[in-house]
Amino acid sequence: MQKNVSVLIFDFGNVIIDIDMSKTFSKLSTLLDFDLNSLLTDKENLFIRYEMGLISTEAFLNDLIRRSNKPTQANEIVSIWNAILLGIPKERIDLLLELRKQYSIYILSNTNDLHIQWVHRYLKREFKLENFERSILHNAFYSHHLKTRKPRNEIYEKVHSKIDKPKDEVLFLDDLEENVKAAQTFGWNAFHHPAQGDLKESLSKNGVHL
Repeated sequence: MQKNVSVLIFDFGNVIIDIDMSKTFSKLSTLLDFDLNSLLTDKENLFIRYEMGLISTEAFLNDLIRRSNKPTQANEIVSIWNAILLGIPKERIDLLLELRKQYSIYILSNTNDLHIQWVHRYLKREFKLENFERSILHNAFYSHHLKTRKPRNEIYEKVHSKIDKPKDEVLFLDDLEENVKAAQTFGWNAFHHPAQGDLKESLSKNGVHL
């Protein structure tokens, strides 16, 4: 890593917030009595379109309800959909606040409106935090706002134009290799952080110490 890093960009899921996607599709498939895996073969499937903000939450839920082979309520889908999100350990909140004193701190996440709404409620309930995108971070960049997603080059271009720093001053941490490789190709310093791993350790390996 270059010694002049001034910007830290973190993926959200499994880097800052712990998530568990393993059972979500099976539970939704059971709820809807419809194999959701059949939707994943489409290049621009329902979930990707929602993640890119190309359809609204209402349209996303209505599409799933329409496909359901038994009566299903939107709130049932939302409950399972949000169960992916487990929470953020307090030590990670404290770490971000410490890092914020020395670096510009951002999140770059493939996410969606329902999940971010849940995060806002969770942080207010657990940590009395509001507007965490500004109170803990300097900003957050979400795929559904940017209308694109990792690992597409376009998303790195959009984010970089907003942070206005030289590429070699950026360190990006993500738990997916394909996103890391795309960021490296774009010109950022990028590091593969193991899912739910020790964030301090990953930062230390890249010369970031508190």
